[in-house]
Amino acid sequence: MLVELLRLTKLHTTRLKAQVITIDFVILSLIIMIMLFAFIHTWNFLGLRWNNISDYNNQYVIALFATDSLVTSAGNPPSWENLAIVNGNTSFGLVNERNIINIQKLNRLANISIQNYSLFKQRLGLTNYEVFINVTDLNRTISYYRIGNPAPQLNQTVSFERFVFFNGSISILKLEVWK
Repeated sequence: MLVELLRLTKLHTTRLKAQVITIDFVILSLIIMIMLFAFIHTWNFLGLRWNNISDYNNQYVIALFATDSLVTSAGNPPSWENLAIVNGNTSFGLVNERNIINIQKLNRLANISIQNYSLFKQRLGLTNYEVFINVTDLNRTISYYRIGNPAPQLNQTVSFERFVFFNGSISILKLEVWK
């Protein structure tokens, strides 16, 4: 009988050890799953944030080049405003001399933006974005030209302003690029 009692006690102790090992395994598995979930969530968050920063940087650089080409270049060909048909080989520039706006080029660009908005965007290098150009007086109280689509308030907008000489006075050319 004593032998039987010892054997039952040993069997009971073995079962308790097995239960403890199983409970430890379940707790460890839960901790590992929580850590894995936290890592994956953090990784996704950082990836999305990095993509947003990268998209903004691309938009910024493209808008900068478009603004610079408008106010520092005559375009290609230099008298593109006199062409009967503007095609894919034409690049737009609004000046004959740096920062001095040519009114004929500005009028022609406004007409092209109305007639063929996609060509207008493409030739500025802004195919994947919407564009708005606004030429105002120095105080921004009078708007001389509004070309393209104004950006809604909620969109990510990149804008550049350049001082230009327009219609005999210093003015501001503002280019907004948004998605």
